[in-house]
This record gives sequence, C-alpha cells and structure tokens, in this order.
Amino acid sequence: MQKRKSFGRARMAVLVAMAAIAPSLHAQTAINFDDLPTMLGGGASIGSGYGGLNWGVGNTIGWMSEGNAFYTDIACRSGRNCAYNGFGNIAGLTSSTPITLSGWIRRWNWTDNTGGATSVLIEALNAGGAVVGSQTVSLTGSYQSFLISTLFTTLRFTTSGGTGLQCAGANCGYFLLDDITVNPVNQNVVPEPGTYALMATGLVGLFGVRRFRSRKQA
Repeated sequence: MQKRKSFGRARMAVLVAMAAIAPSLHAQTAINFDDLPTMLGGGASIGSGYGGLNWGVGNTIGWMSEGNAFYTDIACRSGRNCAYNGFGNIAGLTSSTPITLSGWIRRWNWTDNTGGATSVLIEALNAGGAVVGSQTVSLTGSYQSFLISTLFTTLRFTTSGGTGLQCAGANCGYFLLDDITVNPVNQNVVPEPGTYALMATGLVGLFGVRRFRSRKQA
C-alpha cells in the first residue's frame, strides 16, 4: 500500500510540473469597452494599458457612448460603449507581446458630416516594423467582422473614402470598433528552477517505483 501511495505522489508531481511548464497559448481577452465610463458629452482617448494594449498609433483611438449629445449617430454592436479612430486618420494599437486579434468595424458618419470611411486597410506589423498580414474591409452602416490571424505587435488602420472635420489627404474617414478579441501567445517561456526540481523529483520517484516492481517480478 505504501509503495502504491509513493507511486501516486510521484506521478502527481510530474503532472503538476508539466502543467507549470506548458505555456498558455490562447488565453483570450474580450474587449467591448463597456467597462469604461459612459461618455455622453463627446469622446475621450483610451488610456494606455487598457485591455493589455497601448492605444494610439498615428492618431488616438477613443471611445464614446450611445445617446451622446454631440454625436447622436453612435451605434455600438453590443452594450453602450464603442471605440472610434481619432480625427478620422490613421490609427492603431500596439502590444508588448505577439498577439492575434479579431473584432467588428463599421462606417461612422460623424453625425451630419460626410466623415464616414468607405474602406479601411488593416495592417499587422511585427516588432521590426514589417507588415506580416493585412485585410481590407469595405465599410457600410452595419458592423462587419475582421480577423488578423498572423502574430503581430502593432495593428494599423488606414481609412479611405471620407472627409470630415479634421480629415485631409488620402487617409480620411471615420469608423467605429467594438467587441475585440485578443489572443496572446506566450513564447520562450522559461520555467522557474523550482518547477524543474519538482519535475525531477517526480521522475526519480517514478523510476524508483518501477525499478522496484521489476525486481519484485523477476
């Protein structure tokens, strides 16, 4: 009975150590902006670090709420809050670790202005600044999904087809973002020394129990 208990403990030690070593490859984070304060009198920039990301590449990404007194045409996909590209120009976000990302995007007319973008080029860049993936979405008044499945650290939105209050040049137009899903990928995970020790202890225990059984059977 004592030998059986020892074998069970050694096996459990190995399983615990293996679980500690294995990285969590796809721990999803859902971002719907509804945990931000209700914004009924204009918009505000999303703070750095919200949802584990840094917001604002080129121009800022802000958020607003449905029922906004200034922008009465705000329509979020879910909940009351959603994000938008500041000034209708190039905008984006960055991550400190490689991620993949999906979300929903739609045209936004900025109330009575002709600011709505007709399309947006979504580009994924790696840490070296090289484009590693892209998707062009034709924007309408309904939310459409987009997916960037290539690992990246910077996501850049370049709009076209609109004009607006502070928009000029080739990169113009406004859009709304909502219901973003982030999939971080942990690479080069190095276990703690204690984890290695725990696994080694378990392996030694397993080897000893099996050797004892072999001698007994012989």
